[in-house]
Amino acid sequence: IVVTFYRGQWCPYCNLEIRASQQLLPEFHQAGAQVVAISPELPSNALSITEKHELAFPVLSDVGNTVARDYGLVFSLAESLRPLYKGFGIDIPASNGDESFELPVPATYVIDSAGTIRYAYANADYTLRAEPADVLAAVNALKLFARERACQWEHWKRACRYYWQAVWFQVEPTATIQSMLDGQIRHMQLPYSGCFKPSYQRVRLWPWMRSPDRSP
Repeated sequence: IVVTFYRGQWCPYCNLEIRASQQLLPEFHQAGAQVVAISPELPSNALSITEKHELAFPVLSDVGNTVARDYGLVFSLAESLRPLYKGFGIDIPASNGDESFELPVPATYVIDSAGTIRYAYANADYTLRAEPADVLAAVNALKLFARERACQWEHWKRACRYYWQAVWFQVEPTATIQSMLDGQIRHMQLPYSGCFKPSYQRVRLWPWMRSPDRSP
């Protein structure tokens, strides 16, 4: 999932970033990622930006900056800047529904299915944002990583199957089987392939591991 924190629909840089995400949305979906935008604005204002840019991804309202605070992004707008914003017609209390003047630092995260952040960009300079192409590259890299891990898991299961077959029948694996075992371990990048070589002397002390049709 791609999570973007933005200040509000009144911010021109936020609008540019949101539109860029919408333009790349098909590529994000093709890579298996969902896009979500989060702001501290009231739900009605979050709906406004969705309709304004015809967004096809969710725009969530984080009233009180609860989620942004968990990410360590929240700051309070300096009092010296508040009249300046007011002069530009930006009424932050009205947009956010409180008088705290708290905003999130604009930030973008790529989070995997386990909840681990794999890419992060945050900058106190609100004019600088994560490049959409860089975010897409991070998503594609994560997809490739997940595919490789799935492949490694298949190799791991195959190596375990070879191992237990050797244990069950209490026979030294043939050179071919041992070569395949070692190959699976090398593919998994484990430090010591010998851990998959069964101790046949010890195995023979486990009668419940013997095949019923084999004599002691």
